[in-house]
Amino acid sequence: MSRRVGLRTIRSIGGLPCKVTVSVLQDGVAVSEHKILIATRTYKDGDSPRFSMGSYALSWQSGNGAYLYRWETSDKLSVANAYEGSTTLTVTCGGTLTLKLTSDPVWSYDNLVGTIWLEDPGYSGYDNRT
Repeated sequence: MSRRVGLRTIRSIGGLPCKVTVSVLQDGVAVSEHKILIATRTYKDGDSPRFSMGSYALSWQSGNGAYLYRWETSDKLSVANAYEGSTTLTVTCGGTLTLKLTSDPVWSYDNLVGTIWLEDPGYSGYDNRT
């Protein structure tokens, strides 16, 4: 990529760092006691670090015993497994990374009948999917 500035041409090598906006929600409310770890650095709700394009180790630290609901991404970000606490974040440029947590356990697996019970934090009942 190059850009003409006056009489000089500026060419970027490897691309500019990409802005990643960090969001941490517990039961739909922004919280600051939980932290997101990307590579070796820790971030909280509202942080906007910059990363070069690539893949990074991704995990989280609980501040009050919350349970992982899922990771969500937007724009040019993706995660390898949205339902795992430790996964991989891939940055192809900027976007928002959201850690969604809940106060209650989100799922369980019954080995005997092969049924997964999913609970949506906004729903008071269970959805039985086999």
